[in-house]
Amino acid sequence: MTVSNKATFTQPVYNYSAVFEYIWEELMLPIPHDADWREAERILLEEAQRISASAGAREAIDRMARHYPMPRQEVEPRVFLHATDDWMELRARFVVPVRTARTKKSDLTRAVKERLDQAGIEVASSTEVVTVRVAPQGGDSRPTSRPST
Repeated sequence: MTVSNKATFTQPVYNYSAVFEYIWEELMLPIPHDADWREAERILLEEAQRISASAGAREAIDRMARHYPMPRQEVEPRVFLHATDDWMELRARFVVPVRTARTKKSDLTRAVKERLDQAGIEVASSTEVVTVRVAPQGGDSRPTSRPST
């Protein structure tokens, strides 16, 4: 790929692997307020720890710190919680090698979703289901459901 000098001076160019071969990634999952968000948090943290490359990142940071003045960086996986009007927002932050970020995030999503399904915890959605009761002429009403648009 060729990048002109003009692009270099008019737009930021990011090279994540020039000095440090790891990147911080995040995965956000919305969990309904009435679901067991503590269990969801535990599952998300365990799975983030499983795929994280924290040890390698810590070693790389230590090597960099010998050459560059830099503050201590947090590389251990963490889950942050934020309550919104609609759901509990869980964000896992973890470190992975730059060239594996997309695959690792996909693997994490699959593993977490599978475990949440096993635990009976839904991922929240802004989709609504509306139940309409139709009263036939006989006066009997039957519930019908369909997604709203």
